[in-house]
Amino acid sequence: MIDTNKQIIKAHLPYILSLLVLSLLPRIYFATPYLFDGDPVNYYLGAKNLLEGNGYVAMGIPVIWPVGYSLTIIPFLFIFDGVAAASASSIIFSTLGLLTLYLIGVELFSKRIALVSALLFGFSETYFFNSVNVASDTHALFFTLASIYFFIKFMGERHSKWAVLSGLFISYSVITRYQTAIFILLPFIYLYWENRNNRLPDSLYEKPILKKTLLLFFLSLIPFALLQFYFNYSGYGSILPFQYAAATSSGWENTIGVYLINFVRILYRIGFSIDFYAPLGIALALVGVFTIKDKPGTLSLLMIWSVLGLLPMSIYLVIPRYFFLALAPFTLLMAAGAEYLFLKAGQLPFLVNRSFNWKVVLASLLILSLSTSYLAKSLRIASSHKSELSAMSEAFDWIKKNTHKDSAVITQSLYYGHFSIWDAIGQDVWVGEFYSGREVYSVTDDLKEISRNHPELFLIINDYWQNEKNLLMMYSEENREGTNRIFKSYKTEMVQEFATQRDFVLWKLSSGSNHPDYSFVNDHLFKIYRVTIDSLR
Repeated sequence: MIDTNKQIIKAHLPYILSLLVLSLLPRIYFATPYLFDGDPVNYYLGAKNLLEGNGYVAMGIPVIWPVGYSLTIIPFLFIFDGVAAASASSIIFSTLGLLTLYLIGVELFSKRIALVSALLFGFSETYFFNSVNVASDTHALFFTLASIYFFIKFMGERHSKWAVLSGLFISYSVITRYQTAIFILLPFIYLYWENRNNRLPDSLYEKPILKKTLLLFFLSLIPFALLQFYFNYSGYGSILPFQYAAATSSGWENTIGVYLINFVRILYRIGFSIDFYAPLGIALALVGVFTIKDKPGTLSLLMIWSVLGLLPMSIYLVIPRYFFLALAPFTLLMAAGAEYLFLKAGQLPFLVNRSFNWKVVLASLLILSLSTSYLAKSLRIASSHKSELSAMSEAFDWIKKNTHKDSAVITQSLYYGHFSIWDAIGQDVWVGEFYSGREVYSVTDDLKEISRNHPELFLIINDYWQNEKNLLMMYSEENREGTNRIFKSYKTEMVQEFATQRDFVLWKLSSGSNHPDYSFVNDHLFKIYRVTIDSLR
């Protein structure tokens, strides 16, 4: 038994080490220790306050988000100082997600397909970007993938411990991101479908093992659910997340038209985004479906998995990071299709007598030429984001070091962080204050009123958001109009600026990627102005 385990470890070690190195190193390099809006601030402060025994609160208000992400940050607070703990949590759990996808790939296909799938997923634009940022989606993905993996293990070994682990992990995933609750249905749907098609093994019907297993799966959902119920009740007086639902509601998800619109958006994202490596990825996935047509159980699992991943978006919002759960099975199909084509290409007359090493070299060169622009785009997005947050931090830190403590900062909503969702729960998320140590206000506020309590006012503006083509963030037009109104109404004097630098190599390499928002990432320039209120221009 020990020798068998050693052999298994030895067989997988090169693949796992390769995946760890290729996943961790770029994530560590591109990770940023800065926070810039309400969600990451709440996750971080929620974890910090829990550790200090102050409850699940941020700035005196109960945190609206589920508690799972903050709980994962707590162990890192013993190692890292400040917000770097949140970034470290994202890096580690996003890498664990890739390792879990690898394990699923091994169970369903092979080590080679598993590794390729994990790498494709790990370097997809949105996943890579969020894994070096502070977002709950990567954590929820890991716990959901772990649940699916343990369910697959149960189907292979019929041991109830795997069902319990599957239930525990999907339960924790739900308290990390509520939308993943739909994956509680996966075992029930899959077992029903396989039973309907007479593909369930006879052993599942022995000594009512199936009923017992599903009961254990259901019971294992309870512990983490009770934990979230406690925080919901202690914060808002209700065990159900009504406050979350009210604050995050788009206001129109219950209308008929939303389903059709979201369906079109989903198709557009799959067909044209770099996350799905379109159009190459679409072709490979279709080949992958063809290659596993003789494995109907695997195909049905991947299809059910994909549909459940897409379903919440069809009735709510279509956002790139919401695609993670549907993207994972898609990359497994891509990798299966790629392996099939690789083996077929090896049978070509001019390759059939070549050594395996020659085939690997030629395949590697082909893959590198096809994937460079996709990979560079993912890295370019992360690089630009890190540069922006670094320049933002420098700008606000300059205020802390060079201005009177009673001065105030006026800035755009992205760095002010006070959006409608925070109004709904009565919370002020002043991210600029987090770095500047000064009270921070929006460019849409009344500056004359603000000046009554502050002897000096400073305006921090990122020129990127003043460009009309970049009006993509929440309240973009209001911010632009408010900023222009300040320049028009009051005397302003620029005192400092902090610019980001474009990574020229990544920019050029990514220019070949098929991506609809190529112009989105651009140079950022933070300018600091002294504003004189009592002197009209």
